Amino acid sequence: MLHKDAYLRGMAPAERARVFDQMNTVLAQLHSVDPTAVGLQEYGKHSGFYERQISTWTKQYEAAKVDEIPAMDRLGEWLAAHVPPEGKVAIVHGDFRLDNLIMDPSSERVPPAPRAPRPPRPARAPPRAPPERPPRPQVLAVLDWELSTLGDPLATAAPAPAPERSARLRSSASPAERGANQVN
Repeated sequence: MLHKDAYLRGMAPAERARVFDQMNTVLAQLHSVDPTAVGLQEYGKHSGFYERQISTWTKQYEAAKVDEIPAMDRLGEWLAAHVPPEGKVAIVHGDFRLDNLIMDPSSERVPPAPRAPRPPRPARAPPRAPPERPPRPQVLAVLDWELSTLGDPLATAAPAPAPERSARLRSSASPAERGANQVN
């Protein structure tokens, strides 16, 4: 199952929590893989990750710029002047988000157990078995690896919730802010 809705509408909060917990578990597992131990020591550069990212973002912004946005120019300058220190080198996906994960559909939704009529209570009730925990959603595959490389795993962890955040921002933005007046 591929989720296209970052809000997971139609799922109960507990179901959504289990999906996002599994997403975070898979991301942590990916970041715990030693690139050298699995033969990926040459998969990317071991230093300068943030400088390359900032340079790429700046070039992409400049290439797509339609109007002058001084705040964006200041942000680019600020990022270039405040590059975070190098962290752990790990395999980073580059586009890790919910709609790049294939989930096992049989492990996500658990139909409610049918309710049997309550029998009369005996004088002394036997101990109850703990309630059965619903199965944990399982990620079967991670898609869209073309942006993957070696770098700081925090760079992948931070943007993972971005689709939900950007969907909320777009829904509250004016038509001009959403680009409705942009000429295609």
